[in-house]
Amino acid sequence: MNHSGAGVVERASKELSRRFSSLAARTRRGSTQKHERLVEIPETDREGKAEADQLNGNGDWAGESVHAPLQPTPSMGITRGAVMDKVTNIFSNCDNTIMGNSSTKDKDKDINGINIPKGAVANGRAKFENTKISPEKPMRFFSRSRPGTPLLPVKAPKVPAPPEPITPGPVKKKSNSNCSEELIQNSPNTPEKVSCESVTRSIQKSKCWVEWEEMWKEPRFLSIFFAHFSVSERTILAQVCKKWREVIYQPPFWKHVRPVLHCRELRTWNVTEEWIEAKKSFYLSIKLRGCDNICLLHASDSDVFDFIQNYPHGAKNISTLCLRCCNLTDRGLEALLEFLQGLYSLEINGCNEITEQGLWSSLQPRLVSLTVTDCINVADECICAITQLLPALYEFNLQAYHVTDSALSYFSPKQSSTLNVMRLQSCWEITNHGLVNIVHSLPNLTVLSLSGCSKVTDDGIELIAENLRKLVSLDLSWCPRVTDAALEYIACDLTHLEELTLDRCVHISDIGVGYISTMLALHSLFLRWCTQIRDFGLQHVCGMRNIHVLSVAGCAQLTSSGLSNLLQLRQLEELELTNCPGSTSELVLYLRENLPNCLIVD
Repeated sequence: MNHSGAGVVERASKELSRRFSSLAARTRRGSTQKHERLVEIPETDREGKAEADQLNGNGDWAGESVHAPLQPTPSMGITRGAVMDKVTNIFSNCDNTIMGNSSTKDKDKDINGINIPKGAVANGRAKFENTKISPEKPMRFFSRSRPGTPLLPVKAPKVPAPPEPITPGPVKKKSNSNCSEELIQNSPNTPEKVSCESVTRSIQKSKCWVEWEEMWKEPRFLSIFFAHFSVSERTILAQVCKKWREVIYQPPFWKHVRPVLHCRELRTWNVTEEWIEAKKSFYLSIKLRGCDNICLLHASDSDVFDFIQNYPHGAKNISTLCLRCCNLTDRGLEALLEFLQGLYSLEINGCNEITEQGLWSSLQPRLVSLTVTDCINVADECICAITQLLPALYEFNLQAYHVTDSALSYFSPKQSSTLNVMRLQSCWEITNHGLVNIVHSLPNLTVLSLSGCSKVTDDGIELIAENLRKLVSLDLSWCPRVTDAALEYIACDLTHLEELTLDRCVHISDIGVGYISTMLALHSLFLRWCTQIRDFGLQHVCGMRNIHVLSVAGCAQLTSSGLSNLLQLRQLEELELTNCPGSTSELVLYLRENLPNCLIVD
C-alpha cells in the first residue's frame, strides 16, 4: 500500500486525537493499570484506524477486510500508542523510510540506543528509557517481497530479569592450587569450572616425570621390560643389582622353567662356610622364583638327604620331579617321595639302581603321571607295582627293553576310567597278544604310542582301530611290519584321529597315503623316511584341507614338481622338508613366498 506523506500526517493526527480522548476517559475512571486495551472506536473511524494499524505493523495485512469488526486483543507487552513519536523518528531520519522500514534495510536506533526491529511498534519504549541494556538480535517479522504474506505478531525486546539471590549451599574446595575456586552446588555449571575440574582430575591421575636413573629402579617398568628377554638372558640380568634381582625373581618369569640341580657340583659346596652360605642362597633363589618343577641330575642318596635338609620349602610346593642318571637306591627314592607331599608327576630316567622293590615301597597313590625310561632293572613286576599302587594314574610312559606281553596283562578295568595316555616306546618284546590286553582293559585311551614296538603287525593295528575309537593321537613310528592294510583300518575306524605318526614305516606306499587322505579330522601327519612315497601319493595329501602340520623329511622319491603341489595347502602352518633331494633352494623360496604363514624347515 502506497500513501503520501500528507496522508500519513493526517491519519497520525487523527490517531493522536483519539488517544488523548481515550486517555482522558481512563483517567476519569481512576484506572491504575499501566497497559489498557483499546477503547471502542466509532464506526466512522474504524476504516482509518485499520489502515494506520496496517502501516504500523499492528494490524492485518492485505488479506483481511479493513471493514471487519475490531476484536479487542490482549497486549503483548507493547501497547498501541506513541505513534507520533514513531512518525517523528521516521521523518527525522530519512525521507525514504516508510513506517520504521528503511529502504536500505538497516536497523533504526532509538535516541537511547535501543534497536527497534523492522515493522515493530515502539509503544513500549517508555518501559526501557532508563535501561541501557542491549536487546536480542532483531528478527525479521514480515517480508515486503511477498505482498500476500500476513504479518507476524510483534515481539518486544527482552529485558533481563534481575538475578535471583543465591542461597549459600555446601561448597567443595579444590585441592589443586592452580584452580582453587569453590564449587557451589546451587549455582549453574559454567564451562570454566567444569574445565578446571576435569584438568584437576587429570593432573591428579597423571604421574610425575622421572629421570631414567629412577625409571630403571621402578618395579612396574622393569616387569614389562624384562618380559622381552629369554630365560638365559634373565639369569644374567639378575646379577646386575639387587633391585633387578628382586623383580626378575618373581614367579611369573619362571613359570615354565625347570631348574636342574647338578648334584656333583653341589657336593663341593660343603667344604667351607662360605660355600655353605652360597648353597643356602641358591636354594633361596629357587624358592623366590616359585619353581614347582625340579630336576636332580647325578644324585645319590646323600644328595637327596642334603636336598631335603636345605630345601624344606619343596615339601608342599614341588609338584613335578625328574630323576635323571641318578645313582639313587630304593632307600633314597623312598625318602624323597615321602618328603614331597605335593608331588603328582614323577619321571625316572636312567636310574639303574632302582628295582621293583623300590617302586613297591615308594610309589604314592597321589601320582597321576609316571614316566620310566631306560632303567635296566624295570621288568614285568615293576608294571605290576605301578598298576596296583597308582589307581589315579592318568599318563603312563614306559621305555623298557625287557617288558613282555605279560606286563600288559596287569592292567585291569580299574584303570580304564582314569588312564587316558599310554606310550610304550622301544618295547621290543610286545606283540599283538599284548595289544589284546590293552584294548580290552583300557578302552578309553585317547593317546597311544607304539613307537619301536617292532613286533606289532597289521593285525594288532586292526585290533586298535576296532576297539579304541576315542583315539586322537597314534604313533606307529619304527614299526617296520605295518603296511598299507593297517592304514586302511585306521582310515575306516579311527574317525576322531587328529595326529598320526608313521616315521620309518618303510612298507607304506602311495596306496596307504590315499587311505589316509580320506580322514577329515587329521591335522598332523608325519611321514619321515617313508621311502616308497612318490609324487602321486603326495598329490593325495594336497587334497587334505585340514592338514596344518606335515613332515615328508627323508622321502627320497619326491621331486620338486611334486613338492610344488603343496602350495595348495594354504592352511599349512609347519612343513618339514629336510633330507629331501627334490627340496631345492628355489623351491623352498617359492613355497615361503606363497605360504607366508607356514614355517618351512629345510
